[in-house]
Parts: sequence; structure tokens; C-alpha cells
Amino acid sequence: MHVGNGRAVVVYDVLYRLLRLLYPKVTYVRNLTDVEDKINARAAELGIPIETLTERTTADFHRDVEALGALPRTSSRARPVISGR
Repeated sequence: MHVGNGRAVVVYDVLYRLLRLLYPKVTYVRNLTDVEDKINARAAELGIPIETLTERTTADFHRDVEALGALPRTSSRARPVISGR
């Protein structure tokens, strides 16, 4: 994970923990970008479906988030919303 992405995870995790102390119910959803020209180009370069690449990178991201000690959250992807799946 890039240090900038890690910083955002930690900052929003601290905010989430604070809000949970102040309010009875807090839902934090993290959007994961899976629709982007760079992703499409990388999948084509590797000769794999876009979904395979995004699933792999998403799993890597979740492992990194867990290693940082961040609380689990709901994650959302853009592709199913765009395609109506």
C-alpha cells in the first residue's frame, strides 16, 4: 500500500472510532475504485479480465488495512453500480 493510501486509512479509522463513541449507530462505507483507464490497461497488458485484477488488488488492499489495525468496514465498488449488477 502506498503511504498516502495508508495515511487515509488511519485518519478515517480514527474518525470512525470517535464517531462511534459519540453516536449510537455509524456506518462507514469505503468506495473502492475499480473503473479506471489505468486498471483497464493493466488488465489488458496482463491478459486477464478486469474483475480478476480488481479482485486481486482489493484483497491486497484489505490485507494491508488489516495489518494497519483499522476496524472492518463495508466496502463498495463502482463497477456493479455502473453496470447495474
